[in-house]
Amino acid sequence: MLLAPRIASSEVDVGWRNRVPLPGLVIVAFWQCLHGCLWYKGLRTLFFRRLIVSDEIIGMEDMMAVYQVTDEFGIDRESISVPLEKGPAVAASKLPDGSVEIVVPTGETPGEWLSVLRDSLLGLGFEPVEDDSWDA
Repeated sequence: MLLAPRIASSEVDVGWRNRVPLPGLVIVAFWQCLHGCLWYKGLRTLFFRRLIVSDEIIGMEDMMAVYQVTDEFGIDRESISVPLEKGPAVAASKLPDGSVEIVVPTGETPGEWLSVLRDSLLGLGFEPVEDDSWDA
């Protein structure tokens, strides 16, 4: 005659472990449910996309626009600092170490603020350069 193992009222046998206290089982079950919902229902993707791809963080289009303007002025890309978070308006300033900090504005497309960035760089003393090194 086979007898089932005796389980105390505050413990549940889950198979992969001999016994898990009931509060632990509730936490594990809740996590598995939440994990399943977030992974398989697409909510995780939507949640993280909202956090990562936001209008308040610069994107590749913004960086390429900054490089387009700074290349016109012959500014070395290594001497450019662009904060990841966007600011209220486009701003360019010289830092004490000689590098240039450029803040990209929130809520505007690069086409709207490129001319302002050009004017800011002109105001800092930079001048457009003609570079024919690529036209060999």
